[in-house]
Amino acid sequence: MVPLSLVIQFQQAPPERVALFGKLLTAFGLTAAVCVLLLWLVGRGLRRLREQAPWKETPRAAGGDSALAMAAVQAVIQRLREQEKELERLHRAERQRAEESEQLSATIMRDMATGLLVANAQGIITESNPAAKAVLGHQILLGRRFREVFTPPGTAAAPPIVQNFEDCLSSGQTFRRVTVSYFAPSGENKVLGIGISPIRSEGQVGGAICLLTDLTEITALQQQVRLKENLAALGEMSAGIAHEFKNSLATISGYAQLIKGEDTVEGARQHAARIVAETQFLTQIVTDFLNFSRPMNLVACEVSTRELIETSFEETIQRGDFANTRLEMSGNFPVLVADQTLLRQCFVNLIRNGCEAIAEAGRPQGLMRVEGQLERGDTGPVVRLAFRDNGTGIEKQNLERVFIPFFTTKSAGTGLGLALVHKIIVNHNGKIQVASEPGAGTTFTLTLPAGATTGTGAGA
Repeated sequence: MVPLSLVIQFQQAPPERVALFGKLLTAFGLTAAVCVLLLWLVGRGLRRLREQAPWKETPRAAGGDSALAMAAVQAVIQRLREQEKELERLHRAERQRAEESEQLSATIMRDMATGLLVANAQGIITESNPAAKAVLGHQILLGRRFREVFTPPGTAAAPPIVQNFEDCLSSGQTFRRVTVSYFAPSGENKVLGIGISPIRSEGQVGGAICLLTDLTEITALQQQVRLKENLAALGEMSAGIAHEFKNSLATISGYAQLIKGEDTVEGARQHAARIVAETQFLTQIVTDFLNFSRPMNLVACEVSTRELIETSFEETIQRGDFANTRLEMSGNFPVLVADQTLLRQCFVNLIRNGCEAIAEAGRPQGLMRVEGQLERGDTGPVVRLAFRDNGTGIEKQNLERVFIPFFTTKSAGTGLGLALVHKIIVNHNGKIQVASEPGAGTTFTLTLPAGATTGTGAGA
């Protein structure tokens, strides 16, 4: 028979402990049943021996059998008591571990610097920590609805973060980092980083956990750094424009003075032609600068990258003295949905930059290679276009500056071509990388999203 104390503990224990008690009690019951069966078999064997023996059983022998059976029963009872004590010890240890774990969780939740909110399936906040109260500016959060806390007073429409939270409760969607503007009860406008994760129980969403971080100071510092970078870039661009204009004006002034003292008409014409060339150079600088500075409004259409690269190469060859340079294309060139005019400007600038580097290196035979490849990127398929030339190359210390406006290592360059290429690619949600080996050539690799491609062209 199981002691009453063990039964009471078994009834009051949590489900997981009840399962443990059940397993132990089952083991105890099996042990007791085996002992009783052994006693019954021993008694039956003794009776058979007595019936078959030629002598007569004495009272002392019978008394010895009874003592043996009683000793066996007492041994079983003693073992059950020891196992009951072990079960009580395990129960106390498990309860102590649960209490320690609960205390540790409460300590972590109270001392963590990140705000924490726990809401049930109805969107009512059931748990919060001091950091959440400090971030949100509310002293009381328990029992309030998430929508009520994050909706500014007097505002009919709830902010997007409320919709994200409700989507998490309804569909189990996770929002890892959402940056939102939050109006605190004190009137302060804060920038918060919020992450929302569902709480699942038996396959159903039973609530959500919301982590809060105050990004107000970090955002302000980022804006200041961005402003300083823009001012620095503006100053460098202004210095570049002033430098180019100063040089050109000095050249124009010099040739104008030569015209005044020229005796022959042919000499005056030559000087005038140089003045016209300098004015055209200034016009090109102003045009490139306006193209770079004005906002880009993309006009999307289907663009065959292969045909556009070939057309851009032919246009570059016709405008410059690059007859000894040939084009070689290989790989896949998908039909993208992009701004054809801007991509043409991008390709022309890259090809012209490569042809000028080849001419500067004095190659008897220039080679411009373009390789296309369709790959899988982090957010979907992408197209990589690698423009390779066998020109002079770029020094390692200048690689990080090639996309800065008005930075150039060429005597006749404006320093705006690659800056414009970079801006065009970024506006197409792409990126551009450069690799170079001095004396061997340079490779510009463009990466453009291919999610809206309509076909693929291949060629060698």
